[in-house]
Amino acid sequence: MNMNWIDVFAGEVWIGDYVFSRQEGAYSLLVGQVTEVHRLGSLLHNDDNQTHDIHINFKAIEYPKWHQDKIAERLQQCFGNADLMAYDELPLDDVVMAPDMLVSLNGVSEKLLEELVEGDIAEVFGRVVDREYESIDLTEKITWLIQRLNDNYKAYRSHVLRLEPSRIIDEAGMISAVVDTHCYLTERHEFDDDEADYLLLFENPLEIVAQEWYDHISQLEDLPYALEHIIERQDAQESGYALIVEESPETSAEGAEEE
Repeated sequence: MNMNWIDVFAGEVWIGDYVFSRQEGAYSLLVGQVTEVHRLGSLLHNDDNQTHDIHINFKAIEYPKWHQDKIAERLQQCFGNADLMAYDELPLDDVVMAPDMLVSLNGVSEKLLEELVEGDIAEVFGRVVDREYESIDLTEKITWLIQRLNDNYKAYRSHVLRLEPSRIIDEAGMISAVVDTHCYLTERHEFDDDEADYLLLFENPLEIVAQEWYDHISQLEDLPYALEHIIERQDAQESGYALIVEESPETSAEGAEEE
């Protein structure tokens, strides 16, 4: 697999291509250049991230001074840093972004690129991009969502495989919930627009749904009903579960007394 390109929100990008960050988060509405691509599961991928890592140099282009000051002020507000650093001191040359937070600028005219850098139409462009998302049909949204759920699952599986055996036992309930949730969402559930739109807002929709499911089943409220169902059906033997036929409770007690 070629590791130098990646699918983003609109199109695909290669190392060296320019991208525009969408209208969300601290690094919104900025133009930058792709410097590295680290896919989920690769050696250089940050295991704490639930999506592919795309490294962006947001200082690859020269912003006008007024725009630099505006960027610095916004980052101070987002991160709650009372000490407002000058633009030159901001660590913007290597920012890790998720694929769906970036828009490919391949094919964008030089004039539009210059206007984006100047900041005159950056917000308008961001709104246009998000409106285009709203016009995407449900089938494509579901495709994106299923891919993200699969990426989330791969990352979680890698996390579990690194745990000590005792930790795996301790987390068995949550592990089971994640496996069940992934199977249900990717193979059985039919998403509607509202579900797809909401879950696509998050880096790890699998964790959100799995945690809700785990919180429900961990209350054990349904366990009495499960036991009642088992006793009512009386079909455990037909399902392949072995009977104890060697000894009865009385003979078991006698054996214990002899010891």
